[in-house]
Amino acid sequence: MNSFLFLDCILFIASIYFLQRIISKRRSLPPGPRGLPFIGNVFDMPSDRPWLTFAKWADIWGDVCSLSMFGQSFIVLNSHRAAYALLDKRSVIYSERPKMVMAGELMGWNDIIGLAPYGETFRSHRKLLHSVLGSKSAIRTFYPMEEQEAVNLMKRLLDSPEKLHSHIAQDVAALVLRITYGYEVKSDNDEMVALVNCAMEELSVASTPGQFLVDIIPMLRHIPEWLPGAGFQSKAKQWAQDLRNMINVPFDMVKRNIANGEAQESFVSNLLLQDDTERVQEHDLKWAAGAIYAAGADTTVAVLDTFFLLMMLYPEVQKKAQAELDSVLGGDRLPSFDDQEDLPYINALCKELVRFHPVAPIGIPHGTLEDDVFEGHFIPKGSVVFANIWAMTHDPEVYKDPMTFNPERFLGPNPEQDPREISFGFGRRICPGKLKHTPRLFPDIDILLSGRLLAQATMYIVCSMALASFDISKVKGDEPVFNPTHGSVSHPAPFKCNITPRSMRAVELIARHDF
Repeated sequence: MNSFLFLDCILFIASIYFLQRIISKRRSLPPGPRGLPFIGNVFDMPSDRPWLTFAKWADIWGDVCSLSMFGQSFIVLNSHRAAYALLDKRSVIYSERPKMVMAGELMGWNDIIGLAPYGETFRSHRKLLHSVLGSKSAIRTFYPMEEQEAVNLMKRLLDSPEKLHSHIAQDVAALVLRITYGYEVKSDNDEMVALVNCAMEELSVASTPGQFLVDIIPMLRHIPEWLPGAGFQSKAKQWAQDLRNMINVPFDMVKRNIANGEAQESFVSNLLLQDDTERVQEHDLKWAAGAIYAAGADTTVAVLDTFFLLMMLYPEVQKKAQAELDSVLGGDRLPSFDDQEDLPYINALCKELVRFHPVAPIGIPHGTLEDDVFEGHFIPKGSVVFANIWAMTHDPEVYKDPMTFNPERFLGPNPEQDPREISFGFGRRICPGKLKHTPRLFPDIDILLSGRLLAQATMYIVCSMALASFDISKVKGDEPVFNPTHGSVSHPAPFKCNITPRSMRAVELIARHDF
């Protein structure tokens, strides 16, 4: 077919499609910026850190606002009140994931639980993952690994503190690969770490709202990659291969190790060695294993990067945390999980990290399974719904002076709201770890974010060990600023810092730990 005729057909079909959608949705949507005919709010959708723009919109249009692009409705929830009312109390309607054409269909991430449709695959993966990540008792079995990898990170920081970010990324990757596949990272340039980190970075780009036009105009997925403007097709092809490598390479390694009698205990090996009557489908196990990495690796790295930056920016917080550690540890040992209950300021600091910069500021979008009406406003079936978690954790009605990093807000007889009740999802897409605060209303819970429990354990042990062992300060002549990056997972922009041992005793304590 002639390429121009092909384009004419696509444009004609698209025009009919969008006109039908626009006409069918001309009801009282929630307020928002006024769009243009046909294209809607294409020029209003923020391209950088949308959570900040969405929060400003709340001051103009209220805590529920909307926009549309080419007939696709987007609903933004800027308050915990609205998110709870819709995503929790009406979770039957809001439990779907919207189609993510680039990441889901073209790259292949639809097979992972966080992007999978709500159905049998979702439930199968959830059951597998719950056994390893879904409870505090399950996470406790990993505490020795957590402590070992945290000590390894302290040793790397002693040796080359200027490589802070790469050391953090390696520490988190080493822990997750060991839990999932029994794989031990041996070097700073480990090929397995590079392989999985590559796929995760590509997912972060592909799943960022508004990054690819094909997510707004899904029928563009049918155009051939040689046409002008179809560069996303070749990019998706390469990124799909990177994803297949992430899923298959470590899984096949475990199978080879089992055949050779060399397999280490892990999530994958334990399930592969089950009796035939209990053995799971290999495809489900592969993708459930991949979800463990997706559940917590990149978000945990972002939190720990944020921690080191904020300790520079708020030295008085660092000193208070170190004083508490010194009083409990006496300078004679490194902290462990056994000390956690005796370290209330450290625990409050970890909560404030989650509040001050939620690393998934607008979470993973929800989708509506049917039409709905909320406070007189129409929310169409098929809408994409964003919960602006950043706006909720910076609500001055809930958190006093929200732009200040202050762990003490969570101490005393009247602590402010635990931000973990906001930051880890709502409704049927809620993180299972949050259920300690919430009745178990639904049997099918999204476990993509069940990495929360693992991430919290990593956050506690790394932050407490780092503060017990090092002083974290500004580089002379460099004034750091907190400048978070744009993406589905938001990291602080690259920064420099001085990381120096607090004493020779601290050096000795790190050096003598040999697991």
